[in-house]
Amino acid sequence: MKKPRKRLLYLFYILVVTGLFLYFRFPADTISGYLLFQAKNMFPGCEASIGSLKPTFPPGLKFKQIDLKWPNRQPVAIEQVVVSPGYLSLLGSQTTLFIKADTLGGMLQGRVNVSKGKPGRIITDDADIEGIALKKIDWLKMVSKRELSGTLGGKLIYNQKSTREPLRAGLTFTDLTIELLVPVFDMTSLAFRSVEADMVMNHQQIRINRCVLRGPKIDGNLSGSVSIKAPLEKSTFNLSGTIEIQPDFMAYLKKNLPGSLLPKKKSGSNGYPVRFFGTLDKPGFSLK
Repeated sequence: MKKPRKRLLYLFYILVVTGLFLYFRFPADTISGYLLFQAKNMFPGCEASIGSLKPTFPPGLKFKQIDLKWPNRQPVAIEQVVVSPGYLSLLGSQTTLFIKADTLGGMLQGRVNVSKGKPGRIITDDADIEGIALKKIDWLKMVSKRELSGTLGGKLIYNQKSTREPLRAGLTFTDLTIELLVPVFDMTSLAFRSVEADMVMNHQQIRINRCVLRGPKIDGNLSGSVSIKAPLEKSTFNLSGTIEIQPDFMAYLKKNLPGSLLPKKKSGSNGYPVRFFGTLDKPGFSLK
């Protein structure tokens, strides 16, 4: 009985010593350099840096302070990312990676399938977003030139094999507030309890199939398109649909605005036709 127990103690000792050696002698600089090299192959034009890298248990890697930069785009900073492999996928032609990232007060968690070809490329990806704070996205304020607040959640699905609609997204903004640089209907900001949007992206074009607005003063349904340009603030958008003005707010408008300025419904319409257009730094709107 003593010999098997002694062997188990030796085995446990070897495992602990090996684990401590790998942890404290972990070749972080070498692995970081390799990953940054692969990132350049997978995302041309992207400059990335990693603050620190450590192994985790179960086996995986923990990155801290990742900075991503593209030409003519605002940088992206991620506080922490934990990456672990799908162990069975290591034997196949694609490697599955499970990723959890903490950034901007929220979390992004998902699964990525990467080809083992040279260079490796992302084949499919699906990710859940939760609790991203819009106020913490510095470049969003810089581009829009206005205050925005609220939280972002939703789901992203990427399929490289789909040439028509490689990226699909279902996003939800909660307690969204958008500053208006020029008051509209006596409002200095737009506030919504929720905004739900379904969209697809192909290269620099985004098609918004559905955007549902729910707010204390205004509800709405929109659809349209966005064209991404450089610099980002010059990106153009064209959205149209209808809005519904809540009875209390409509009563306020009738009391405080001339009748000629009040929006008018089309015959047989359940809402007021509206269109939003322009660039991100110079948006406009019209009531048809």
